[in-house]
Amino acid sequence: MLLHSKLNCFLLFTLFSTLNIQVKGEVNTGDTIFRIDTIHEIRLTFSEKDNWDTLENRYNRFHDIDSLDRFMAMATIKIDGVSVDSIGVKLKGNYTYSITSGKKPMKIDFNAFVKGKRYKGLRALNLSNEFPDPSMLRNTVGYKILRDAGLIVPRTSFAKVYVNDIYKGLYSVIEQIDKSYLRMHFKDGEGELIKGVASSLFWLPDDTLSFWRNFEIKNKNTPETWSRLIAFAKKINTTPAEVFYDSLSTDFDFDSYIPVFAADVIFNNWDSYFFGQNYYIYRDSTEGKYHFLAWDYNNALNKQEDKDDFQILPGGSNSYLLSLPLPVKILNNKKLRSKYFDELCRINKIMASDSIKTFILKMHNLIRPALLEDTGKEMSIQQYDESLHKFISLSDIGFSGLLNFIHYRNIQVNNMLNKAGHSCENLENKK
Repeated sequence: MLLHSKLNCFLLFTLFSTLNIQVKGEVNTGDTIFRIDTIHEIRLTFSEKDNWDTLENRYNRFHDIDSLDRFMAMATIKIDGVSVDSIGVKLKGNYTYSITSGKKPMKIDFNAFVKGKRYKGLRALNLSNEFPDPSMLRNTVGYKILRDAGLIVPRTSFAKVYVNDIYKGLYSVIEQIDKSYLRMHFKDGEGELIKGVASSLFWLPDDTLSFWRNFEIKNKNTPETWSRLIAFAKKINTTPAEVFYDSLSTDFDFDSYIPVFAADVIFNNWDSYFFGQNYYIYRDSTEGKYHFLAWDYNNALNKQEDKDDFQILPGGSNSYLLSLPLPVKILNNKKLRSKYFDELCRINKIMASDSIKTFILKMHNLIRPALLEDTGKEMSIQQYDESLHKFISLSDIGFSGLLNFIHYRNIQVNNMLNKAGHSCENLENKK
């Protein structure tokens, strides 16, 4: 009987090990794949050789249809020599998908076909081609700046990606905001996760239909979740600015949003909450508060030739961005306005720090050898080498040199803060 019991335990252990299923209480954070000081290797092997072509054909025909989000092909993935079978692969992206080569952005879902399957505790990974950023670094650097500022943001790394033994190219590996991510950072990882896809949390009387179109409930898709979201948006839009902090502080973690707001302004990050997309909000039920979660910086940290730089206060061409529901209330509340100015000082200082510049140069040199072999990249290696200092255009979106942008934007934001009468000198004393 004892032998039989030991055998059962052995078989169960073997099964869990094979499936890479995370056992309750086990701490697996995926740290290995997010080591940023090395180039990882990811190999995807489809059981049917034409599965990749099928993925592309389906995406090209149906990418505007919601059901596409559920279409995945089964494959085996090998990450740095560790294999996981029966995982899901799907194509993703809008503008990034328009890259003319076969280097399409992908999502890897370990949980797609075998419930509970994980890789090092992770449910999913994003493989980003970083198109059309010629430096391939803006996502990584944007998240790095916010992480250095103490915010919860996805981790990133780089990997050479092969599909059926054919080298697709160098990708960024970006952590997915999902249940695994939430469990790492919040007391309650089972709360309400909502993604903004076409709204900056607007609310109009008797309007509920727009919420169904403009938000995606990623976790806890229940009538109560929708009701709370609509009530939250209503409170944002109808609460007078002068009492906005006192009234909303029980519902909203301002410290999770104001630094992101400041960063989006400094980074000229139009493809964000400002555009009604590329952000999440998460309601941790233990607190009953919504937290703002930043997402996607591949178009940030850039001065486009045909667009003006964002102003930190209304008055410039981006004034309409500052009149959106959250920014307008923050700017017109004395306490929150002061916090916003302090975060502008702090984020601007981190962005221009020697540590960020060193990090950029280190990453630039790290990924260059993999890009030399990358036939799917849109830029030439000369354009890549020049991408830190010169304006490069690979499509209808042009990119200023990354280091050049940081240098001039830092000076520009400091001048705007001085003009607004806000001093950054005593910032450390306020912490």
